[in-house]
Amino acid sequence: MPKTTDYDKEGYNYFDYWKKFNREYSDISERIAIKKILRSLPKEIFEGRAVDLGGSFGRLDSTYRQFFKDRTIVDNSQKSLDLAKELHKENCPNLVYSDIYKLPFENETFSFVSSVRVMHHIEDLENLFKEVHRVLKKDGFFMVEVANKNHFKAIFKNALKGNFHFSKEEKFVQPISKEGLFINYSSKFVLENLKKAGFKYAEKTLSVSNFRSKFSEIKFFLKPLLGLEDLTQKIFAKIDFGPSIFYLGRK
Repeated sequence: MPKTTDYDKEGYNYFDYWKKFNREYSDISERIAIKKILRSLPKEIFEGRAVDLGGSFGRLDSTYRQFFKDRTIVDNSQKSLDLAKELHKENCPNLVYSDIYKLPFENETFSFVSSVRVMHHIEDLENLFKEVHRVLKKDGFFMVEVANKNHFKAIFKNALKGNFHFSKEEKFVQPISKEGLFINYSSKFVLENLKKAGFKYAEKTLSVSNFRSKFSEIKFFLKPLLGLEDLTQKIFAKIDFGPSIFYLGRK
């Protein structure tokens, strides 16, 4: 089985990452992007089932809830799923503990599959994408966010170091722990693997968290930066500008 990150084994608290630190800009930026993508889909998609792979404690469930009634979260952290059950008592999605490389669902179960802030913990995109393709219904959609290796700051910093071949590499692995994985992928590599997995349609849709910085953590700058974020997500996707790229595949 390909390697992934086990938050429970690592003792990592994903809830604290979002709630105890100033991540509001990134959180809202991702919600803006998700709503844009969902609003672009055919209405009949929302009559089916949706699953959020690596959805953790359900950070984004309040956004998916606006579009889907039948929602499922899959995660390999039982602690996160237990917290999701506690946080979403009134309208809790289905919660499933599983390794996402081998999903416990029948073929063509879901109309929509999403995965945000997960792919940087995945070392085998092709096989994971094939598993997503398997559980998607015909003409279903896969929305996936991937940490962008070739974002503007990374290219600029490597150019200063004289590393002009950085952008040609498929991925960059950040050493974060003995057990964990943090991999940034190039958009070309992601699109190639979506097509290898069988998706008849795959494209970069949005560049997200484009103005994430120390300024975005300051309340005074939050609203204007989010305004710029909203305006530039589609345009900046064409040049891989931001640290996060959203892709959309169709079976």
